[in-house]
Amino acid sequence: AASSLLLVQVQLLAQVQLPVFLDQTAVEDVMLTLAPIDWAALKENYLDNTYYPADFEWRGQKWAQVGIRSRGRGTRSAVKPALRIDFGRYASSQRFQTMKNLSIENLEQDPPMVREYLSMALFRRAGLAAPREVYIHMYVNGEDLGLQLAMEFIDKVFLKSALKEDSGDLYEYSWVDVWNWNPRGDLDSHYAPEPFELKTNEKTAPLWPLRKLTESIASADTSNVKEQLESQIDIDLLIRHLAVEVFLADMDGFCGDVGTNNFYIYRRSADNRFQVLPWDKDATFVDYERDMWKGIPENSLTRKILDHPSYRRQFLSELGKILNLVETDGNWLARLASDTLTRIRPWANADPVKKYSNEVFEQSATDLQYFVVERARLLRLALARELVLWY
Repeated sequence: AASSLLLVQVQLLAQVQLPVFLDQTAVEDVMLTLAPIDWAALKENYLDNTYYPADFEWRGQKWAQVGIRSRGRGTRSAVKPALRIDFGRYASSQRFQTMKNLSIENLEQDPPMVREYLSMALFRRAGLAAPREVYIHMYVNGEDLGLQLAMEFIDKVFLKSALKEDSGDLYEYSWVDVWNWNPRGDLDSHYAPEPFELKTNEKTAPLWPLRKLTESIASADTSNVKEQLESQIDIDLLIRHLAVEVFLADMDGFCGDVGTNNFYIYRRSADNRFQVLPWDKDATFVDYERDMWKGIPENSLTRKILDHPSYRRQFLSELGKILNLVETDGNWLARLASDTLTRIRPWANADPVKKYSNEVFEQSATDLQYFVVERARLLRLALARELVLWY
């Protein structure tokens, strides 16, 4: 027990001396060490969620006995596994710079390797709570696992940091069928554990607020949508979230092509209202001509909200603000895209286990940079047409 306490104290001291991991702009070397038989088992059973003990090392400091497992849906891989790292899995008090969990993205569905990174940067620039990320060069037992993206996990630590509270009810939405916020049934069990999985207060959180929200959506119309929904969900933040996704041309987001997807939803303890949090944004920056309204009418929640004239005008205003954020400060997003691609290019080209060839990486990088400029131009034209109709 004394040796364990000493280890924790040494680790805490090391964390104080190290820079903030998620604030780094350089590509950071990260090493994982575990029993070879466990690493082989994880890769062979990459579709499972079995944890294995490992040591995590960064900048010469080691966090012993962390738990690692395969993670993701379409990004699961036996060659370049995406990982969840749980620093407190075997030592409950152990943390990595306050974080209990870290998500390692293998960029399997991100040919230019920057879609996720740029998307979350835009959410944060828009003043929305979104995970921070840092590029890493991953080694496992000395094996080069190439360029990956370490991302802040959405959990109680994130909630406390981003929202200044963590006692509310956090749900992760996992796609199981095409769903667009219509009532799923009259039982709470129709909503959780699928498609909403409770991530906090698992034994005490009520499930009825989710059911009540969908029932309120179904019964709402233009005359009463404010009264029906404003007390249950933060509509202002949802509208801004939608504006960001529209710019990104997100095909797999809140108003995705196969129904709502890729988000967490948090019922805040301060006011008992839901707030949507973005997650998994690698299906972005693809179709710069995507219609600004695509997916919105099919989603019952967004349709009911944006059918209301004041909310529709608010959405158009928010989209204009997002375009300003993208284009101001020396074309902020285009500059960030160019700088990030330049920074990661050597690691991307040298990645021995990446899914895409260097030629595909370079072409998709060129396409993404074109997207940033052309998307803004086309959305300004579309926005001008909409404003003529509403003002």
